[in-house]
Formats: sequence, structure tokens, C-alpha cells
Amino acid sequence: MIEQGNFFFLYVTLVLITLAVISIIIPLGGFFLKKWKGLAMGCVIQPLFIVLFTVLIIVGATVCWQYDLKKHENGAMVVLKKGYNDTLNNKGVNYWYLQDDGECFCDFGETGNSGLAFVLYGSMRFYDVIPMDSFRVCVDDKVVVKFDMEKRRATASEYEDTLEVVNVDWEKVDAFFQKQ
Repeated sequence: MIEQGNFFFLYVTLVLITLAVISIIIPLGGFFLKKWKGLAMGCVIQPLFIVLFTVLIIVGATVCWQYDLKKHENGAMVVLKKGYNDTLNNKGVNYWYLQDDGECFCDFGETGNSGLAFVLYGSMRFYDVIPMDSFRVCVDDKVVVKFDMEKRRATASEYEDTLEVVNVDWEKVDAFFQKQ
């Protein structure tokens, strides 16, 4: 499994820390220009600067992240769907977006879980797509997709459960197996 969500939050946090350190220049610059009056004005402007740029950075990073996720969803060679009920009586739908570059994006869909951490990160994962032979691929050692190239049909299973194949882009599937 490729854990990419942790790095996203790490990058945003590091940028915000860097912004806070750089914002020290504002009161110092005010002091050098207008002495004590400039220092006082810089101390008032500094928190406003930090709040404004923090909001801009978080909104911008979230928009970029959502764009990247939509790109994964729209560029999938195979889309799989599975509805479930878990032990906590949560109902949900899992979507698996298998890419032709060997990556799989899994969206765990709507569940009974709530909270900002789950909404932003806990509902999605990235996995590797591993070709098993010339007509099967495996994702995370539990999802297997079998392709019938002649009849242009695909079947998928997660352990013993059957997954619904929502969409197959056969040109991407052919290109994937030709690369292997």
C-alpha cells in the first residue's frame, strides 16, 4: 500500500511553519523603517498575515488534492464497486479505481464514521496493481480482477465476495498488459 495522504498533511504543516517563521520579518521590517511605531504596527499585521495565508494555503492545497483525486477517478482503466455493512452497523460503498500505470486508488465512500481526519484522509488509500499473468491483476493481495479479452468482460472479487465492475476502458487494459 502506498501511503500518500500522510505526506500531504506533512507538506502543508511544514509550509505553515515556514510561513510563521518568515512572518517574523514583518515586525522587524517595521522597526527598521519606523522604529517603535513600525514595530507596533508590524506586531498587529503579523497575525493577520499568518491567518490570511494559512487559509489560502489550506484551501489551495485541498483544491489541488481534490483535483488530483478526480484525475485518478477519471483516468481509471477499471472501476470496481462494493457495498458493505461492517460490524459497527456502518453502511458504505467502496470504489476501486485501477490505473494503467500500476496504481489503484480506493475510495471507501460514505460510512457512519465522521470527523475531519476520516473525511480528509481515512476514506481513501492508494495501492499497487500487480499483474498476475496475461489476463489477471491483483490489488493489495485481496482484490483480483480477471479479464476475458476475447469477450471483453471483466470479473472481480475481494477474497470470496464478488465486486461489481462499473466501467472498463479496454484500450487502457490492452495497453497495460502489452507493457507487462
